[in-house]
Amino acid sequence: MSDSNFDVSTLAKYLFMSRSTLQRKLMNKTGLSAAVFIRQVRLAKAHQLIKCDTHKTIAETAYAVGFKHPSYFSTLYKKYVYAKKKAMD
Repeated sequence: MSDSNFDVSTLAKYLFMSRSTLQRKLMNKTGLSAAVFIRQVRLAKAHQLIKCDTHKTIAETAYAVGFKHPSYFSTLYKKYVYAKKKAMD
């Protein structure tokens, strides 16, 4: 999770399939591209860590879930939380 170099190619390799097969299967099952799927998993894990008060700073959480830039993580996380709240309404 904390490996910021983990990407679609790496996931495809671990699942013993080609990138295109992985993209196609994920799109059919989730409606998300593989890159967006990986980002969503990272944001969901970050949400858990933040709720449990695991880290002292947002930057620590960002690095723990594989984001290289805390400011980019913060922007995405705000959108993630907003979408999650909106879905619950």
